[in-house]
Amino acid sequence: MEMQVARSAWAEVDLDRLRHNIQIIINKITPEVKLMAVVKANAYGHGAVEVAKAAIAHGVYAFGVATIAEGIELRQAGIAAPILILGAIDAREVHAVVEYLLTPSVFTLPVARALHLVAQKKQVKVQYHLRIDTTGGSLGIEVGDVVAFLNKTKELSGLELSGIYTHLYSSYGQDDILVRQQISKFNNIVDDVKELMPQPIVVHAASTPGIVNWPETYYDMVRAGNILYGLAPEMDSDHYSKVIIRECIAVAKECKPVMQLKARIADVRKIAPGNLWVYGHQQLIDKETIIATVPLGYADGFPLAYIQNAQILIGGKKVAVLGKVVMDYFIVDVTELAGVAIGDEVVIWGEQAGETVTVDEIALHSRIRTVQGTSKVVETRISRASLCLLSTRLPRLYIGSEQTG
Repeated sequence: MEMQVARSAWAEVDLDRLRHNIQIIINKITPEVKLMAVVKANAYGHGAVEVAKAAIAHGVYAFGVATIAEGIELRQAGIAAPILILGAIDAREVHAVVEYLLTPSVFTLPVARALHLVAQKKQVKVQYHLRIDTTGGSLGIEVGDVVAFLNKTKELSGLELSGIYTHLYSSYGQDDILVRQQISKFNNIVDDVKELMPQPIVVHAASTPGIVNWPETYYDMVRAGNILYGLAPEMDSDHYSKVIIRECIAVAKECKPVMQLKARIADVRKIAPGNLWVYGHQQLIDKETIIATVPLGYADGFPLAYIQNAQILIGGKKVAVLGKVVMDYFIVDVTELAGVAIGDEVVIWGEQAGETVTVDEIALHSRIRTVQGTSKVVETRISRASLCLLSTRLPRLYIGSEQTG
């Protein structure tokens, strides 16, 4: 099909691949388990509304978002399925939760009481999920406080508990002691809650690593994030080599990357040997070099302000990124390619003429520096960050038979 683009750089989203990945997940879980698609951060950069519309047609039961605004966007687009706000909400924001029939995660009494008051005024019941912290340091109510919290909220007639869940902190491991401890804690509290609350309650814990590694965490629903978009597990230089991701790799091979990032060459020129100055960046060129300018920069979220030794595709061949990525452009060395011209397609991540560059390869050459403790610097390379950071000025083009309009 002919694609009309607003500019010469775009993210191409294949909704047929999304459907394929959904089917892989459904085949993995048991028939009675519901599937939630996590579409926070604009569906990891893919476009929340389009992803949700395609997903709902292929067996997705509910959607997970991080903020109220993300939930409102789906409702305003006509998505009627349950929408769970996975993040914390402010007591001052509860009117929107009730108005748009969103399902909040509740784990503090001020938010519970604020929701109750709004629900009473509107003469409705707000169904909520209780988020439980099974690690001792993440978002949610601590295990030991759950029963007391529920006894207090039972007095709030505007609220109704409809689900409980936890986040498995370290579920990529093959024999992870921590996640087994989490599962044990969670199972115990689920039993307590079901004894205390007579109504049906949706229980969930598994995100992508739980889906592929821990079938005992399926419960009533699973939350698919990375795997939905064909992304590999997150990694960092200090921890990745120690983490055994076992079946994640096998499942990732079955799933297909949904997004490709593309552009068209804006300029081609020959550079004599010497110093190359590009937007304040100096680089020594020891031979005559042909460079091509790609109209994509850090204002588009690609993917950070500096890429070291990264390669992209032109004409089905890998070429090296030179120097810095600036706000609107970066340059590549195309000396070894014949006949490169303005307007030629560039694939930053994706496939071209039988060759592939993955978003993980781009992430591998990105540098997100964090400090642990007082002095230890860790370089984190998370592929999904590259997608989530793509800006709204970059058009999303939806292809495949699953186009939603």
